[in-house]
Amino acid sequence: MADDPYSLLARYDLVGLALQDEALTRGDCSVLFVILRHVNEDGGAWPGMARICSQARVSKSTAVRAVKRLEKRGYVRTQREFGRSNYYWMTDPDELLAGVMNDTSASNGPVSMMTPVDEESGKRAGVMDGTTPVSPVTPTGVMDDTMLVSSVTPELDLRTCFMNSSIEQGFRSAVGNQLEDAA
Repeated sequence: MADDPYSLLARYDLVGLALQDEALTRGDCSVLFVILRHVNEDGGAWPGMARICSQARVSKSTAVRAVKRLEKRGYVRTQREFGRSNYYWMTDPDELLAGVMNDTSASNGPVSMMTPVDEESGKRAGVMDGTTPVSPVTPTGVMDDTMLVSSVTPELDLRTCFMNSSIEQGFRSAVGNQLEDAA
């Protein structure tokens, strides 16, 4: 990813990761985009909730839920300021990926977002014949049916995924041609 964790390219990559995250809605990604538009050189931002709602075109309750989901998924950290705007800290995209894709503690390679972990031991669940039994996660919880998923994590092609996104169009209009200069 980018050398500077708070650069324009790093923010672009973070939005790209969010767009690929099936646990996030388009509204969540829009809220993340608005927060990232206000990030300073230290990775912090403090847009007010009214500004977030206006620029992301979501209601206040949707924005509040989005911020909570973004925090839970590791995209931002929030410092609550009572009576003032919250302070949001951007996550370095490399750190976000490191916790998911670079865990090679098991003998059979990286851990993907679908790899289950045994809660008692804190280790990966058993892998048989190159496949890992997992239960698909839904927005309301885990389904009862178990399916087999390959333990190989596919490469992320963020720019290809991001090219057809309406958020990408807003991102380009907000930053002009700086995106091409940063690449």
